[in-house]
Amino acid sequence: RQALSELTREGLLVRERGRGTFVAAPKLTERAAERLSGFFEDMVTLGYPPVSQVLKQHVIPASESVAARLELRPGDEVVEIERLRMVNDEPVVLTTTALPHRLCPGLEAADLTQRSLYEFLETTCGLTLARGRRTIEAVSADARQAKLLGVAKGAPLVYLESVSYLDDGEPIEYYLAYHRGDRSR
Repeated sequence: RQALSELTREGLLVRERGRGTFVAAPKLTERAAERLSGFFEDMVTLGYPPVSQVLKQHVIPASESVAARLELRPGDEVVEIERLRMVNDEPVVLTTTALPHRLCPGLEAADLTQRSLYEFLETTCGLTLARGRRTIEAVSADARQAKLLGVAKGAPLVYLESVSYLDDGEPIEYYLAYHRGDRSR
């Protein structure tokens, strides 16, 4: 019993009331807090082929909040991309990304289901992210997030907010990501 309790504390086992104790799915270790990399690159490095379900991908006027983070004027065009990121057909991250449209024309039509956004920016737009400012916090899943990520409403999520910059200091990307707490490290 003590060994099972220790393995449960370490996250290797999961106890379900009335059902028993089961081997936990391994957590996906990302390097988002350590270095400027994307989910796609992190998963490929770990040997998992990531797939994205694109929920939104269009050009819209920047809200005041997005414009402030990207140092734009409210109403300037941004490409908004919302994706449900999957590993082994399991949803693990819900992301919303905004980028200045003038810096990445054509992004709104790019197929990002099995392609890295950062790779598209480098090869197609000639843009390389140089640095970023990220904040991480624990939050609870709202009804929409819970449904998309396949967790219970109120389940723990790891929330990441980031602004990424080019070499010259110009903001290129603002994104929000909700990582499943039970699948992320």
